Order: sequence, then structure tokens, then C-alpha cells
Amino acid sequence: MFDELRNASNQLEEALDRYVRICSSIRDLCFQGLGTAPQDIISHHIEQVEKELGLAEKYDAKIQLAKTAIKVTRNYAFKSTSIINHLPDELLNRIFHMTFAVDSQSAVCVALVCSRWRSVALRDPSLWSSVDLYPNFSKWFYPTLGCANLHISRSGSLPLDIYILSPDTKNGKYCDYLMKDVCRLAAPRMKSLCLDWEGFGRDELRASRHVALTKLFSGCSPGMFTKLVTRSDDFCFFGPKHQPTSMHWGINLGMEESQFEAVFTPVTILNLTGLYPPWTSRAYHGLVELRLVASMTDSNDSIRESELINILRSSPELRVLKIGLQVTNRAGESSGILVSLPNLQVLELDVIGASGGAYYLGLVHFLTLGRRPLDLTVYCYEQQLTRLSEGRTKAFLLRSNITRFRADEIPNPFEYLPLMPHLKVLILTDGFGSPTTSRVTDVIESPASDQRESSFITYPKLEICVVLRYSLSLDEFRSIMQQCQIQTLIIHASKFHRGTDRQMVALEVVKGELLGICSDVVITETIPEFVEHGNFFLDIGEL
Repeated sequence: MFDELRNASNQLEEALDRYVRICSSIRDLCFQGLGTAPQDIISHHIEQVEKELGLAEKYDAKIQLAKTAIKVTRNYAFKSTSIINHLPDELLNRIFHMTFAVDSQSAVCVALVCSRWRSVALRDPSLWSSVDLYPNFSKWFYPTLGCANLHISRSGSLPLDIYILSPDTKNGKYCDYLMKDVCRLAAPRMKSLCLDWEGFGRDELRASRHVALTKLFSGCSPGMFTKLVTRSDDFCFFGPKHQPTSMHWGINLGMEESQFEAVFTPVTILNLTGLYPPWTSRAYHGLVELRLVASMTDSNDSIRESELINILRSSPELRVLKIGLQVTNRAGESSGILVSLPNLQVLELDVIGASGGAYYLGLVHFLTLGRRPLDLTVYCYEQQLTRLSEGRTKAFLLRSNITRFRADEIPNPFEYLPLMPHLKVLILTDGFGSPTTSRVTDVIESPASDQRESSFITYPKLEICVVLRYSLSLDEFRSIMQQCQIQTLIIHASKFHRGTDRQMVALEVVKGELLGICSDVVITETIPEFVEHGNFFLDIGEL
């Protein structure tokens, strides 16, 4: 049979080549003056051309039938070909989960492709364990509500990740009440909640009674609900009914305080932007991850230092901490207050503005850590720290075991490198400063200060340095990287200059000189998409 197929294919190819050649010749004759021939010849030619056009379409239809038959044979008959239809169900399901990680609603699309895909998708309830709700009243409201019900029913008895999402446009019409039945159904299995209000105006949110949100919290199973993520354009507190909201507007849920605290006490992960439980709530007790970030549009986002200290002391097992709020009513650098977080592994801090245009880095004067490797990120916004805060920051770096450091808009970031002897990964983002060693030898108030008085500076041995949107002196950067014995350099969308006149250096020259100190150098003029999304090491593997 396959010999016949091969022979027929060869004959067809020869016939098609001849057929195309003849048709092309007739076309050329026509263009060369066939219209001057006698009328009876022209009519004959027209009839034959019309007939041949119909035959050509018939041939094309038959070719399509043959093509379909061959495709089906390839896709379903030969398992030696690695195509998705012949992957084991387990591997196919793994691919579905990869798409699910990007788009939690992709399970619906997957289930509509073919009977096998539908069967695989419906057998795995974890593909349906994410429930998206859109409380913006539009033509898509009821279809998305139906999709949410579908996910709840197909997820079996698995815990649910619930997302209440804002519209793409600002000032959407907030419609909470019509979601109450879905929320009541999902509440007992709610494992995590992402509450995104960034697309809704303050007036819309204040006018709502938040019935659906109350159904979620009051109906959830304490102990199962462990993670809360919020995003809001305005600084706002939410809590039980009759809860005072102080000077900031707030949302009172239809719950008693005892019920509210019972729901939130078991929560271990809080990632809050603009919308927070009251600072005195037990929601902040026993956390392993805490992120407090200011809203994008409200400059009043703040927390008193005493409140922050109480929160941190109530969660001594914290592993991840990010503070992006203004810390007010500070007790002072010499207050003697200490907070110990021995298990902290990730710390993100924002520079904080004080009166008189002074800037300082919060937490470093009272925070003490264990010897676990620390991933530290500091956002400085090109602001120079006060002399006292700079000294406290250096002392904090020296007493911590920092192995990964991201410096975002920090003036002179290289002066901090000798204070982090265990550093392996350095990430520089959005800066315009020039590295300098003129101040690294400042005496630091610490037990190691005697050793630091020497003019000899010891830099950490870096495995990798990532530079993103930075402007640097090439000579100084190369010198410091050489002293760090750098192994890998990755540079995106950055510029290098040389000399007192800051003459720009071509990237080809930059790469050539850096290859003299490091065998692995990657330089691009643009920023790869995976880097924009915060994964600096996708191309070389996670470190």
C-alpha cells in the first residue's frame, strides 16, 4: 500500500508540474495577443478555460481530502511521532496546568477542544479550583457569573482560590449584591481571596453594603482560609460592623468582631495594597508572609511605628516581609527597641521621607535577623539617606547574612557591597549613580568596626550581577566587578560612560571590555519580557 502511495505521489507531482506549466503558457499567450485571433477560436478558448477552472477547483477539493486523510493518519495512527494527541494523559494534564498558571480560566477553553481533552480536563478538579468574579455590571456580568458557578461545581471538594477582580477601565459600576449566591456557595471551601478594587471609585465602594464579601468571610471555614491579597486605589480599612474607621474611610462588613477575628486569626499570608484590616486586628498574628504596600493614588497610607512593631512581634516566624508604607511617630534611633525575626528570608524596604526633606530606611534600626540567607530589596528613589540612617543601614547589612541584594534607584550602591561578605547575587535597577569607593571605609558602629578601619576593602565573590536600566561609569563598574570575581553579567537597557565628560561607550566596546574580566556576559539594548515580569534569571535557571 505504501509503495502505491509513493508511486501515486510521484505521478501526481509530475502531472501537477506539467499542468501548471501548460496553464502558465496559456496565460502568457493571452498576454501576448491572443485577443487578435478569429472570433470562433476565442470562443472555443473561453469555453475550455471555464471548463478547466471548474476542474481545477474539483482537483483542489480532492487534494484537500487526501491531505486530511494523511493528517489523520499522522496524528492518530503513528505513536512514534511526538504529538500532543499521543502524549500520556498525565503529561497532557501537566500542560493544561501550565496554561492554567497563566490564565486560570483556560480550563473552559481546553474542555471545548476535543472529546479527549475534555475528558482529561473534567477528570482533574484542580483545573477548576480557581473562581473569578467580576462585580462590574456589564454585558459580561452574567456569563462570567455562570463560568464561576461552573468552576465551583467541577472543582469537587477541593479548596478554592477566589478572585474578585476590577474592570479594565476606571470607575466601573460595582455590583456586589448579585454575586451573593455564588459567594455563599464558594465560601466554605475558600482557601485564598484576591480582592482587586483598583478599577472602582471610592463612591461606588462606599455605597455598597458588601453583601457578597460578607457572605464569603462569614461562611468560610476558619483554618482553611489562609491567604488574603488586596489591591485598592485608596487607603481604606475593612473590618467588622460598628468598627470605628478613624480618619480614613472604611468598610464595615456585616459580621461581629468575634466572628471577624475567628476568620482572620488563622490567616498566614497577607499581601495588602491600599486595603487593610485594622492595625490592631489579630489578622496580623502568626503570619509567615506580610506585605504592606501603599496605594498608587493615596499619599496618606501610613502606619505608626509602634503599631508596626506590635505586628512584627506578633508574627515572629515571618519568612517574607515587605513594608512600602510611610512609618510615622517614630520612637527614634536610640529608643533601644528590638524586633527579632530569626526565620526571615525575604525583605523589601522603601525609603521613607521625613520632615525637612530627610530620608531614612525604616526597620533597620530595630530589626535583628537570624543567620538564614536573606534576599534583600531596597527601593530608594534616588534619595540620599541621612548620615545617621545610612550608618544604621550599613550596620544592618553587616550583621545580616545577605546573599541576594536588589538595589533599586539607590545612589552609590557599590559602597554597600563590602558590608555583605556572603552576597552571591546583585541586581541593580533604574539607577543613574556612579559607583564609588570613597565612603566604603566609613567606620561603622558595630563589633566589626575595628576590622573595617583598614584601607583594604574586601568585596564579596559574586556569582551573578544583573543590571537593568542603569547608567554607569564603565571603568569603575569593570574594576568593582573584577574585584568581586564576577562569574555572570547580564545587562539590559543600560548605558555606560567614560571620563569626566561622561562620554557614552558603545555596547560592543562595553561587552568586549567586560569579557576581559568575565567569560559569561549578556548585553541587550531592550528588556526581555520575562525580566519585565520580575524573573531576572529565566534564561539561566533559578539561583
